[in-house]
Amino acid sequence: MDLLVIIVNYGTPEHVLKNLEALVPELRTFEGEAKCWIVDNDSPDNSVEVLSSAISSDNYEDVVTLIPHTLNAGFGAGNNVAIRRAMATAQVPDFFYLLNPDAVVHPQTIAKLRNHMLAHPNVGVTGGPLLDTNGAFECGAFRLPSLLGTIEEHLEIGIVSKLLKNHRIAITPPPANPASVGWVGGASMMVSRQALEKAGLFDENYFLYFEELDLCRRIADVGMEIHYVPGAAVTHDSGASTGIHQANIRLPEYWHRSRSRYLTKSFGNRGLTKHNLAVLLAGSIGWIYRKLRLRPNYRLNYLRDIIKYNFGTPTAKNDPLIQAAETLLDTSDDTVISAHPHIELRGKDLYFMTSRNPMLTLEDKEVEIWNAIKREKSISHLKQQFGAEGTSVLERFLNLGVCYAYHESWKKNRKKILIIEPHSDDAALSIGATMWKRRHECEFTLVTLGSTSNYTSYFATNYGPLDVDYITNLRNHENE
Repeated sequence: MDLLVIIVNYGTPEHVLKNLEALVPELRTFEGEAKCWIVDNDSPDNSVEVLSSAISSDNYEDVVTLIPHTLNAGFGAGNNVAIRRAMATAQVPDFFYLLNPDAVVHPQTIAKLRNHMLAHPNVGVTGGPLLDTNGAFECGAFRLPSLLGTIEEHLEIGIVSKLLKNHRIAITPPPANPASVGWVGGASMMVSRQALEKAGLFDENYFLYFEELDLCRRIADVGMEIHYVPGAAVTHDSGASTGIHQANIRLPEYWHRSRSRYLTKSFGNRGLTKHNLAVLLAGSIGWIYRKLRLRPNYRLNYLRDIIKYNFGTPTAKNDPLIQAAETLLDTSDDTVISAHPHIELRGKDLYFMTSRNPMLTLEDKEVEIWNAIKREKSISHLKQQFGAEGTSVLERFLNLGVCYAYHESWKKNRKKILIIEPHSDDAALSIGATMWKRRHECEFTLVTLGSTSNYTSYFATNYGPLDVDYITNLRNHENE
């Protein structure tokens, strides 16, 4: 597969269907093999039924596949579901195009983004302008956040904005020609497989917002570029899923948590504090200035919420799991690095569970380090054993999501929970995510009853008295 388009849906099937009307013809005329996978993030409405019926009735099956997911863990996690599945196929896509349900592609937009990346192999991400439903330019190219950019954003005083125009987060006017930028909007963003292999997938600790900034920054950190392509436009019904861009709306808690996490990963705890103080100072001055100029205040309780979610409350750095590579060197030496139990090493290849295709091939030294973290070694032990080279490899593993870090102290005084379940797969499906998420708080003991059964592997063709299709169908019903 040359290109995979990923759409993550949560309760907006009407936007997805409008999206597909423009997208499907582009995929069918694409130069190369192109598919679209729709991940439904456990929508509370009848999205799965509506989309499944439409894909069938509109004859989209040749290029569109619906993936019902049983958990809404956010935008990045939803994209990761499709990316991981694609990475485990025999033909891994060269490019992944991430498209919002409420974004409608213009003719040739996908081809323009892909062709630009083919012409510039060191470009890891491309994106283009987002137009509103009236055809006016909404946004497109951005600089990464900085302290001066934060001050400019919250003062909103004309003369200051002119002085700080080169620090403004939104690049206005946008570049007239393809240009290197800090990041592009996640509503329409193409990422190369090479970039994801080097920098890792989305950080799933973001629920919504800032996850594309984080990914773009990490891709830039591994030496690849982010480019804005002005001719590759989409029409964007901004905030259709969340309503976050409505006038005088109060930003939700997850927006503030995501903001704090990004700033902490980028600038550390001190940097987060500096940005928060800059927001409070510049925001207060800006609030007075808007009052005097009789301008409306477009963010309800914004400064109050900055205080609420950032002072006296845990920030991203205090999350139970330290998954970001950027935090690795800042952690104490008793921090433990552990391999994810569902990642298996066979020879020099890492596999996700029973996948037939490797997700990563390791060098000799990386194999040695992997075997060490399988035994859950502390940072101090790993530094002593492998030195600077080991730290670099660990950062790569963390970014790829094949291992995680936790503090040794979290193992102490945990609750002990006994679970008795006749069928281990049922236990894993029903409470497995909770066990995984709270493993630093609780010690789970799972007791199951084992006996012979008519079990058939998904990957075997002649095993047991029941055929593969029957068992696969049975397992799918169990999953549902």
